[in-house]
Amino acid sequence: MKFINLPTDYIAAKDAVLSRFDTPMIDSEIVFDLRKEMLVGYKDGKGYITCSKKNQFTRLLGLFIRHVKEGEFEIKENPAFDTLSCMLDVSNGSAPTVGSIKEYCLSMALCGYNQFQLYLEDMYEMEGLAHFGYMRGKYSFDELKEIDDYAYALGIEVVPCMQTLGHMQRYLSWSETAGLSENGSVLLPDSEATYDFIEKMILAVTSPFRSKRIHVGLDETAGLGLGKYLSLHGYTDPLEIFIRHLNRVSKICKSHGLKPQMWNDMIFCFSPPDYNKYSKRNVVPGELADAIDPDMEIVYWHYGEALGCDGYMIDKHKEMLGRTPIFAGGVWIWPAGLTDNVFSAVCTEEQLRICKEKGIKEVMLTVWSYCTTIYQTSLTELVRYAELTYRDTSDDIKGQFEFISGASYDAFMEMSNFHGMYASGVDYTGKSHYQRLVGNKIFWSDILLGVPDELVMSNPRSTHYAKMVKYFQNTVNQNKNKDWDYLYRYCLAVFEYMESKCYCMENLTRAYKESDRATLERIADGVLPKLLSSLEKVHEYHTYHKEKYLRPFGAENVDHMYGGQKERVKSAVRRLKGYLNGDISALQELEEPRLPFPAETWGCGYNRTPYAW
Repeated sequence: MKFINLPTDYIAAKDAVLSRFDTPMIDSEIVFDLRKEMLVGYKDGKGYITCSKKNQFTRLLGLFIRHVKEGEFEIKENPAFDTLSCMLDVSNGSAPTVGSIKEYCLSMALCGYNQFQLYLEDMYEMEGLAHFGYMRGKYSFDELKEIDDYAYALGIEVVPCMQTLGHMQRYLSWSETAGLSENGSVLLPDSEATYDFIEKMILAVTSPFRSKRIHVGLDETAGLGLGKYLSLHGYTDPLEIFIRHLNRVSKICKSHGLKPQMWNDMIFCFSPPDYNKYSKRNVVPGELADAIDPDMEIVYWHYGEALGCDGYMIDKHKEMLGRTPIFAGGVWIWPAGLTDNVFSAVCTEEQLRICKEKGIKEVMLTVWSYCTTIYQTSLTELVRYAELTYRDTSDDIKGQFEFISGASYDAFMEMSNFHGMYASGVDYTGKSHYQRLVGNKIFWSDILLGVPDELVMSNPRSTHYAKMVKYFQNTVNQNKNKDWDYLYRYCLAVFEYMESKCYCMENLTRAYKESDRATLERIADGVLPKLLSSLEKVHEYHTYHKEKYLRPFGAENVDHMYGGQKERVKSAVRRLKGYLNGDISALQELEEPRLPFPAETWGCGYNRTPYAW
């Protein structure tokens, strides 16, 4: 490929895009024109790309590489939003390596993103505070600068996303933070020591990056004013404390030439009559709206927990807060090792349509993590956000996704059946997030102490998961892209495990109470050993992902989780066989009634197993 008129500062972006694909076979001259119009095409043996921004160029170059082999073509695009952003959580579970983050940035560039937010919490260096991010795999100044340099070359602004009030539990667990702590996860407001600490954090987290924007968090601050603050000052309205704190943080940011933004939820959690972040009836108190620094940007986050609220919530921000918010949606990746891409797509399509109607100028896809998250499964929504930004339709998402990733779009969507029963014709897109997120509860539930058993007994799932076993067996057999082989095999092992697990949940307690020895023997001698074998494979392929793409810190938690599950399966086999041969007179665990499993239950209750969040 030969480029004509390509600006010098576009060369690195061009080289990065070409490195992703096998392009020597493409023998073409491409004329570049720096104009506002977005246009790419191929005619009379020559290519052409017209745009005004580097991130638009990387997207259009990708489209050229994808379509030029088909012959002459022309594509015009017009972005609906000024800022197309993605936030990647690197603070939960094991953090991605710098190389993995750069590879994710390249996928963003091919989509046309122009902003990348790194959600860091304590995952950066703080001089003089060795326990800040201790044994968590935090990034050095040089590593964060390397990420910023790479993204900048692709036309992507990197914005640090931190916390300045809540979500500080990891650092606050160390004794050296005693004077900074309101409770186990929230910083102590109205304390000069706290604001000195926050200023040091702000300076440390922004120093590697070119951007003057900073996300300061301020979300989900449960217990504000009711911990150490209450002992020191007596009862004070938490709303007053919150207003003072956010404005103090804003003042610190602006004193260093920074432009702060914050999550919106606490503003509406302080709003009557429902004090709920998505309530249609809530009215933001005038004193709160008037007191918020007008220079503080508000990020309205909603991932689909209350479908149908986005129109009136955006209006509330405009009418009650006097500002147009940044919108942040999400891909449902954080509740488990597999992502509900079906529900994510439903949310994205609806939310971005409303954002366009309401005149939103900046949108963000959030990619939160869970301890077993495989972050690459977010790529479908990464592509969908871009398609709906540049084209107003996601009709081409399958082709664009498979071009950018080399993976199977259909397989990524079928992963959703870990949570819902889409393959069985049961539509889970209208359910609450509590009702849909049952896959992880089943996965980590205890064989003998089956708190969610009643859920599966009343709504059997083993046949559903058996269908998914067949699907991913075919996917593994037909796959020709070795980069994704581990993921498809991981999915296959997960669904094999879920089939066996649900069979046990559907039959074990019943068989025990009915003295059905044949079924108990089948479970002890066949189903549980098969379940254990599947779990070993799940752990094996998950370990492959961790060692290839992630830092080792955090892997210990996942190993403990899988190890605990394996031992409990072995214990279940031992106790079942003891009962069957008469060494154990009764299985007290199975004597306990299986109570209804409340939809509101996040985790697995008394099983002491990992929560779904």
